[in-house]
Amino acid sequence: MSTAKDFQLATAKRIIEIFKSGQKRVLLSDEVGLGKTIMAKTVVEMAKTLPGVEKDGIYRVVYVCSNQNIIQQNTRNLGIPQEDIMQMRESRLSMQHLILQERKIQQEARHGTDLPQQLIPLTPSTSFSITGGAGNGAERALIFAIMKEMEEFQGKDTRLSSLLKTMYMGQKSWDDYINDYSGRVKNCGSTYIKEIINILRANKTFRENKNALVDYVAGNANEMPFWLINKLRIAFAQISLNQLEPDLVIMDEFQRFSGLLNTSSDSEESMIAHEFFTNEHPYILLLSATPYKPFTTLEELNEANCDEQYEDFLKLMRFLFKEDKAGADSFHTVWEDYSNKLSHISSEAFDALIISKQKAEEKMYSVICRTERYSEGLIKTMPLDKMAITGDDILAYCQMQKLLQKAKAVLDKRKNKDGNIGINPSYNIPIEYVKSSPYLLSFMQKYQEGKTVEAAFKGNDVPIVKNSRIQRLLLKGGQIYNYKLIEPANAKLSAIEEMLFKNHAERLLWVPASHPYYTIPQNHVFAQNKDFSKVLVFSAWEMVPRMLAVMLSYESERRNVVGAYKDDGITYITKRKVGMNRMQEEGGNLLEYPSVYLADLYDYREYFGQNIDSIINDLQNKIQADINKFGLPILNITSADILLLLIKRLEGEDLEMRGIPQRAARTLAFMAIASPAVCMLRILKNSEEPENADAYYETTNAKDVAESIVALFNRRENSAAVELSTPKGLKYYEQVLHYCVMGNLQSVLDEYCHMIDEGKHAEYIVDKLNATFISATSYQIETTDSYCKEEGKSMPMRRSFAFDYAKVVQDKNIKHNGTLQQAFNSPFRPFVLATTSIGQEGLDFHWYTRKIVHWNLPSNPVDMEQREGRINRYKCLAIRRNIARFFGGKYSWEEMFTEADKQWRILSPSEYSEMVPYWCLPKEIIEEHVNELEYIERLVPLYPMSNDEIRYKHLIDVLSLYRLTMGQPRQEELLQLLKGKVTKEQMKELLFDLSPYSRNTK
Repeated sequence: MSTAKDFQLATAKRIIEIFKSGQKRVLLSDEVGLGKTIMAKTVVEMAKTLPGVEKDGIYRVVYVCSNQNIIQQNTRNLGIPQEDIMQMRESRLSMQHLILQERKIQQEARHGTDLPQQLIPLTPSTSFSITGGAGNGAERALIFAIMKEMEEFQGKDTRLSSLLKTMYMGQKSWDDYINDYSGRVKNCGSTYIKEIINILRANKTFRENKNALVDYVAGNANEMPFWLINKLRIAFAQISLNQLEPDLVIMDEFQRFSGLLNTSSDSEESMIAHEFFTNEHPYILLLSATPYKPFTTLEELNEANCDEQYEDFLKLMRFLFKEDKAGADSFHTVWEDYSNKLSHISSEAFDALIISKQKAEEKMYSVICRTERYSEGLIKTMPLDKMAITGDDILAYCQMQKLLQKAKAVLDKRKNKDGNIGINPSYNIPIEYVKSSPYLLSFMQKYQEGKTVEAAFKGNDVPIVKNSRIQRLLLKGGQIYNYKLIEPANAKLSAIEEMLFKNHAERLLWVPASHPYYTIPQNHVFAQNKDFSKVLVFSAWEMVPRMLAVMLSYESERRNVVGAYKDDGITYITKRKVGMNRMQEEGGNLLEYPSVYLADLYDYREYFGQNIDSIINDLQNKIQADINKFGLPILNITSADILLLLIKRLEGEDLEMRGIPQRAARTLAFMAIASPAVCMLRILKNSEEPENADAYYETTNAKDVAESIVALFNRRENSAAVELSTPKGLKYYEQVLHYCVMGNLQSVLDEYCHMIDEGKHAEYIVDKLNATFISATSYQIETTDSYCKEEGKSMPMRRSFAFDYAKVVQDKNIKHNGTLQQAFNSPFRPFVLATTSIGQEGLDFHWYTRKIVHWNLPSNPVDMEQREGRINRYKCLAIRRNIARFFGGKYSWEEMFTEADKQWRILSPSEYSEMVPYWCLPKEIIEEHVNELEYIERLVPLYPMSNDEIRYKHLIDVLSLYRLTMGQPRQEELLQLLKGKVTKEQMKELLFDLSPYSRNTK
C-alpha cells in the first residue's frame, strides 16, 4: 500500500493538529489491520513542518518496535529511502554517536535542498536493555576504537582489546571489526574523537568504573572484569542519547514493551528510556490497537487479584498527559464522573450519562485517534466436520492416565529408596492436552507429564506402549518408514485433515489464482480447489504447532508419494533418488530460459477468459508457422536441449539444427503461457526498473527467480503431485509445463507481485520473490522404536506442507535468505502455519489466508480479535477473491480495485470511506450476495458436550459489546448490568467515536 486512503489521511492530519496544539504525545489506536504503519508514514512526512524539527538541520525519526521481524516488515512502509534507514546491527544506542557524525558528514557533502532525514530503528531488547550483556561485536569494536585514542590506554590497548573481544568471538572476526570501526572513527576527524573522549571523561558511569578498567589494562588485575563491558556500553549509550535528539519517536505495538513507559523505575533500562523520552521533548506517536488490556474477565480478575486493564488504562492516560498536569487532572475528574454514571445507569439518567460520555470522549480525542471497521460482515464462523468424540480420544486419555499412575508407583519406590527422583513429577494428564494433540508422548517432551514418564522408564520398556496393540500415545516408527496411513487419533486433527485434503489439495504447489486468465477443465485439481486458502492455526499449547507441522506434512507427502510411486518401493527415509532432481536431469535450463520471443507471443489480455485448449491451439499454430520457415525435418525424439536451440533460433540467433523435435510447437505454446522464466520476464518488462536497466537486467532477474520456481519441481513430493495431476506419456519437463499452465502461473505471479509492491518496482519485487521459497526441514520425533530406549533413534519427520511459526523463525536448517513469514505470505508452500505466539506481534499473514483455526479458545475476546486481525487486513485474500468475483472482467488488479471503488462507494458516499473496497465490502453487497461470497472463515473445533461450547458463545457475546466497558473497572459485571438496562440503539450512543474521518463527515 503506497499512499494513504482518505480515513488514514484524516487520522494523520488530526495527529499533526494535536502536535501543533502543544500536546507532544499521541496514541494511534486504530482497530487491528487498518494500516497504522501507513498512517505513521503520512505523519512522518507531515511532521517535518512541526515547530522545533529543524533545530539541528537533520530530521530524525526513531522507530521502536518489539523485534527485528516487524522492523523488516514495516520500515520500508514508513516512506524514508533505504539509504536513510540505519542498519539494524548498528542500532544499539551506544553506537549512535558515530552514526550521527557520519550522517552529518554525508549531509554536508550532499548539499541537497530537502531537509536531511534519518530513520533509526530500535528494539527494547537490543537498544534499551543493556544490563547484564556484552552487546554485539560491532558495538564493542566501536568502544575500543574510541578508547584506544585516550591517553590512559595508549600503549596498553592489547589488554583492552582482549577484554572487549570476549571469549565468544574469534580473533579474525574481532580484527575485522576493529579495522572497520577504527577506520570509520578516523574518517570522522580528530575533532569528533576529542569531543567524544571529553564527554566520556565527564560521564558519571565511566568515572565510577574508570579505576578498575585502568588497573586491568595496566596488568594489575589478572581476572578479566567482563562486568566492565556492560558499564562501558551504558556510558556510551548515555553519550549517544544526549546527541540523538530525535524529532519524532514512533513506538509500534508498544504494549509489548510498555515497561519503557514506566520512567519512575530506578532500573538502568528505565533510566535510559526516561532520558530518551525527555531529551528535548520529542514528539511521540504510540501505535497499538490494544494499548492496554481492553477487557478483563472475572476469572482473570480473581487470578491477578487486581483489575489489570483498569490500571493499565489509567497508566497510559498519565503517560499521554505527562507534560500537561492540568490536562491529566481534568481527564481524571471527567472520567470518574463518566464511570460513576455508567455503573449506576438508569433510563431516567441516560441523558445525563450521554453528556458525561461526550465530555470524556472529547478528552480522549485530544490525545487518542481510533478508527474501526464498519462491520465484521466478512467474518463467518464455519463448522468443522467429524467433531464427534471418538474411541481414540478416550483411549488416549485412559492410557496416558494409567501410564502416569504406573510412573508414580515406580518413582515413589525410587524416592523411598534413594530419597530423590530428580524432577517435580506430574501424575495427572490435563484433559485439554488430550483434546489438543494425539500421540502425546511423541510431542510433549518439554511437558512435566512427559518428563515424569521418561524419568520413570528411561532405559526400560514403557508399559502400555509395549503391551497394547492399540496404543495411542506414540507414533509407530515402522508405519512412518513405510509410508503407512497414521490414524489421526484425535477429533480435531481428523477434522482439519478432512477440511484440507478433501479435494486433493495435497497436489497443489501454490494457491490457485484469484483472477485466472483462462478456464481449465473442471476436473483438474486447480479447478476443484479454486476457493483454497492457506490456514493459520492458533493454539494455547506449545506441542500443538509442532504436532500439526509434522502430522499434516506427513499426510500430504504420504498421499502424493504413495499415489505416484507406490510401485517403486519408496520408503520415508531412503537414499533412493526416485522422484528427486528430475528437472536437473532434463528440462531445467529450458524452463529457466526467459525467451523474449515467447513472452511477446502471448498476451493474456488477447485471450482473456477463453478455454485453455483453444488458446494453446492458436499459439501452437502461430509457432508452427514460424518453425516451418526454417524448412527443417521433424525428428523422432523429444529433447529439451534441442527445444532451447529452437527458441534461440526463433529469436534470431544463427544456430545449426538438424531438425525439429516432436511436439515442439505445442511445448513452446505451453512455455509461452506459463514457463516460469517467461512469466517473470513479462512481469519485469511491465515493472518500474532501476535507472540504466536494460534487456540483460530483465532476463537475468527473470532467470534467477525462475530457478527458484523450477527447483520446487525437484523435490520428491512435488514431483509426485505433478505426476498425479498431469497426463501420462510426457517427459517430466512437459508435465511440469502442463502443471504450470493448468495452475495459471502467470496470473498467480501477477497477483503475488501486486501484493508485494503496487508501485511495481522491479528491484524490490525480485528481492522479495527470491526470499519466498523455503526448504523442508525436520524434527526428531520419538516413536515406539526410540522412546525411553538407550539405543533408540528418534525419527526425523519433515515439515513442508505445514510449519510451526515459533520454532522455525531461528531455524538454521532453512537454507535460503527468506523468512517463514515471507513464505507463508506467498502463494507457495507452506499452506498451514501453526503457532502459539503471533497474537499481538503486529505481523501480517493475510495475503493468502482466509481461514483461521482457534485450536484452543483464547481466554479473552480481545485475544480472538487480535488473532483474526492477522488475516483481516488490507487487500486480504477474502477481499481479493470477492473483488475478482464481481469485477473479474477487468484485466489487472489495479483496474478491478479502481472499478470496485468507483461502483461500491457511491452506494453510500457519506458512510463509506476508502475502507471500501480495500478492507470491507458494502453491507448492501453482503446482504444481496450472502451465499455467493468468500469469507474469512473462523474455524473453532469444539468437542460436543464440552464446556468449550459455552465458553465460545460467551466469547462471541462479549466480543460485540466489550468496547462499551473500555477503561472501566470490573468490566464483565458491568456488561451484565448494561445488558439488562440499555437498548441496542442506546448501546450505539454509548460507543466512543475517536475516528477523525467519522467526526469530520458527521
